[in-house]
Amino acid sequence: MLLICLATCWICNFNPQKVREIFNLPEHIEPVVLLPLGYPLDKADVDRHDKGRKKIEEIVHWEKFS
Repeated sequence: MLLICLATCWICNFNPQKVREIFNLPEHIEPVVLLPLGYPLDKADVDRHDKGRKKIEEIVHWEKFS
């Protein structure tokens, strides 16, 4: 999406009934996610949340509880 300067954000915490009303969806349709799409006000800093990766030994433990 960055190549065409569009931004989006996954939203999964919403009221499904309100979404049905707003978009005139039938009752048998269950909205599970919203994906807003648009042009950001300024350039996105794609690395702002990057804190590096933990070593696999820090998160995987074999044959023991930790």
